Amino acid sequence: MNSSGREDVLVEKENVRNEDPLVIRRQGYRMFSEEERNQLKEKFLEVFDQTCNISAACRQIGIDRSLVRYWKEHDASFMVRFTDLNADATDRLLAEAVRRATEGDDEYVVSMGKLVMGPEGNPLTTRKRSDRLLELLLKARLPEFRDKQTDVNVNVNIDQARESLMNKLAALPEPTIETTVTEIREDE
Repeated sequence: MNSSGREDVLVEKENVRNEDPLVIRRQGYRMFSEEERNQLKEKFLEVFDQTCNISAACRQIGIDRSLVRYWKEHDASFMVRFTDLNADATDRLLAEAVRRATEGDDEYVVSMGKLVMGPEGNPLTTRKRSDRLLELLLKARLPEFRDKQTDVNVNVNIDQARESLMNKLAALPEPTIETTVTEIREDE
């Protein structure tokens, strides 16, 4: 971290004159040593494994998300490890969604703003499952549960549409003063 508390973010730019890649950094950021980069990568992967969230992991260790993007593009071993952890995170999130949809969680029973107590003086609970999560899980797995999408053809021939409109306008009777005055009197 530098004096402002922000970490370096490396950005790859193409040097047009000699076509050598030129690594530049944002104003106010410092460059990391190889050892610091490796420690940050390890720490990021560890926190990402716990949070399942790239932004949260970056905030927690104090780096910019673009640095992770840079690592993914330029470090094959980091990319492999990140991809595996990302798949694990997806599996854990899916397992939690299935659990909430099928098993649910206990919630306290409340009536008229007060906790309902059982015969032994314990608060009553009820098992709350998520029908919406179950619906989304079914849609993800089974095509017959997905919303039916209709294709809309928006290809319009402008010349034909203009000609059709002009023909319809030409077929209308010409408004006259008498017609307009009569229509106004009828409206009153």
